[in-house]
Formats: sequence, structure tokens, C-alpha cells
Amino acid sequence: MTPELAATITGTLGGGAMGAAVKVLMSLVQARADAKKAQATAQAEIRLAELGKQNEARQTILEHDTGGFSSWTRRMLALSICWTFCAIAVIWALFPTTIVHIPNTAEGWSMSILGLFDFQGKPGVGGLSVSTGSIVWAMLPFMSMILATYFTPTLKR
Repeated sequence: MTPELAATITGTLGGGAMGAAVKVLMSLVQARADAKKAQATAQAEIRLAELGKQNEARQTILEHDTGGFSSWTRRMLALSICWTFCAIAVIWALFPTTIVHIPNTAEGWSMSILGLFDFQGKPGVGGLSVSTGSIVWAMLPFMSMILATYFTPTLKR
């Protein structure tokens, strides 16, 4: 056998072996990609089934919800805040220059709102003074929040 023939046969066999190796390697990569795709599809189907069950449960709750106590409580809370704002606005309209003053005592002034929030002043300070207009101004963000949250109609799905 001549060296040229041996080189040709070796090159042919080597090229074939290399082609076969690349084909096997690529088929393994393709099989792995297919397995990942199948796994992702299965997980997506499981998630969609879970979401479907959740949506069915929500729909059941919405169909059987009668409003009841929570709806009544929300409405009463919203109305009480609105009526408080209206009362403050009427006081402000009737007495626009009135200053609400919490006097200072020898120990300093203190004020508690429902026992939850405590405000205290130092003895040297003359107390807390606030105008009725500033009280109305301070209530405006709460009113816009209440009006937007409780009294805006929603679409039923």
C-alpha cells in the first residue's frame, strides 16, 4: 500500500468517524433540549391547572359572597371618615379664623388619640395651636383615598 493511498483511507475513515462523533454528540444535545422542553411544558401545564383551580375557587367565593359583615364594616368606616370631614369643614366654614389650642401645663402638654398615639410637649413650649383650615387641609388626602377606594364602582367579571 502506498503512502498516498494510506493517507486517503485514513483521512476518509477519520472524517467519517469525526462526522459520526459529531452526529452522536448533537443527538445527545438535541435529546437533552427536548427533555428540558418536555419538562417545562409539563410544569406549565401543572401551573395552569393550579391557576385554574384557584380561579374556580375565587369564582365560587365571589358567587357565594353575600357581602355581610366585612362589607358593612368598610362602608361604615368610610362614612364615618366622610362625616368627620364634613363636620370639620362646617366648623371651618362657620369659624374660619378659629385656632384650636391645647394648652401647656407645668409638666408639659400631652395628648392621646384613642390611647394609641401619644403626643407630648416640653414645659417651655406654649402648647399646640392649629387652625381649623389646616385641619381641613390635613384631612384632604384621607378624603381622596376614601373616595377613591370605597365609593368608586368596580366592574364585575
